[in-house]
Amino acid sequence: MALTALPAELTINIAEILDPHSTLKFALTCKSHSALCKSVLEKHARLFNEWQIIDTTDAELLLWQTLKEVLDDPRKGWYVRELNLPPNRQYNWTSRMSLFPPHPCADLAPSGEEKDMFKAAARKLEKLYPILESQHLLAREANPSILGRPNDLVGTIEDRIDAGKEDGVVTILLHYLPYLKTIRLTEVDDTSDCLELMMHRVAGGYKDPAVASKLPLQHLTTAAVSHCNTEGSITANWACSFLGIPSLKTFGAYRMGNSPSRGAEDYYLLPGKMPCSNVTELFFACCLFNVEGLSVILAGLKNLKKFTYWGGDEGVSWASYKPKETIQALAKHVGHTVEEIVLDREDIDDDDHMNEDALKTVSLQEFQKLKILNCPWDMVRPEDEESDNGEPLEQGFHRKEDNIALDTDFDIRSILPESLQELYLHGTFFDTDGHYEWQAMERVFHHPNPMTPNLSLEKTCIRQVWNGGEIRERIGTADAPLSVDDHPLMHELFDGHGYSAL
Repeated sequence: MALTALPAELTINIAEILDPHSTLKFALTCKSHSALCKSVLEKHARLFNEWQIIDTTDAELLLWQTLKEVLDDPRKGWYVRELNLPPNRQYNWTSRMSLFPPHPCADLAPSGEEKDMFKAAARKLEKLYPILESQHLLAREANPSILGRPNDLVGTIEDRIDAGKEDGVVTILLHYLPYLKTIRLTEVDDTSDCLELMMHRVAGGYKDPAVASKLPLQHLTTAAVSHCNTEGSITANWACSFLGIPSLKTFGAYRMGNSPSRGAEDYYLLPGKMPCSNVTELFFACCLFNVEGLSVILAGLKNLKKFTYWGGDEGVSWASYKPKETIQALAKHVGHTVEEIVLDREDIDDDDHMNEDALKTVSLQEFQKLKILNCPWDMVRPEDEESDNGEPLEQGFHRKEDNIALDTDFDIRSILPESLQELYLHGTFFDTDGHYEWQAMERVFHHPNPMTPNLSLEKTCIRQVWNGGEIRERIGTADAPLSVDDHPLMHELFDGHGYSAL
């Protein structure tokens, strides 16, 4: 029997059990179905407006109450597209750590019956997340002060619910949001450890074809994680875990530091150390990685297009920015795909370039598709080598008396890729000879360089910036690029997040 021959009541009943996408497709099959599904589609539209974003800002919405609603009616989870977890949410309901009187929700907490309901939902995940043996690739060592049984995810969720920690609730909720596209999270103290553990298991699970189709976050495209304090940082494990989600396209982090845990590449990368991530844009703001740790993250990327790395200070981590090593790591792992690189740091006058083990020179000619480069001059400028007797050579790689022309006319374009179309540099361009570096830059850019045939002065902006940000001189007519603070992703990913939101 054709569907069009069914009684109208039966057709409507069929439409009502479909998810929103299926209902719309069903309505588009013919005029009759379109008319019959009108009221159902209107209901979907109303619920979509109500549930599109789960926003816990200022605890106007309590996540455990949301989970109860979704468990009572899982269809509500169909409509959620964004989960926003800023630092001023209720992340602990057993104390007033997260909310203080006179906040109306300061003393609200789930009842014993509601907590039992949450635990029952957690136990339904046991087949998806079985207890791991200690030798398993995804196994972790226990840390009683944080997670007492990290290889038992379901047990950990129950422990966190008993402790009043929100991350147990978040972990359950994510399995009821099948069309979620965006997660924005500020980690507060140890209140996201269970969630990070789940992400670790999910990232590993996506490598297993027998499990992948059953895992959550099938449609996640954007994720951002922030640290809530002015000191310290969030673990780089977040990056490896989120980048292991096949659907993810954009990942951002604010105050992330050091390196992923030892062995992270074993679960993050595909067998044979092959890249697995489909992310096309990485945005690291006020972060500071060990170069080896950053290399682990980059090694998993198959098709990165845009890379932004604004380095934080020692308050983030004790790692060194090492810009030339960073460029070298980018060339090695994503040099065949990346099209835009933005590098900067809070203090470009730090001592990174004085490290004895730091690279003195770097070439960008290995980048095959790089179109846009935006960084401080110091990051790409060749550092002075030392002579055989240990004394620094004057102005570059040769003594001035040996080869004045080479010293005075170093052309940055000679180390740039042929594909480059836009160049943005800034710095003091000041050395022991006063304005020597700036004058040399003006001379070399007076003429085109055949090594960068696609780069013109109309697409070049080189600024001599002095103390206080005063721009003394400039080369090229291109508009100055946006600062990292003004970058669209800075607002899209981190508005209401980090320590400034507390």
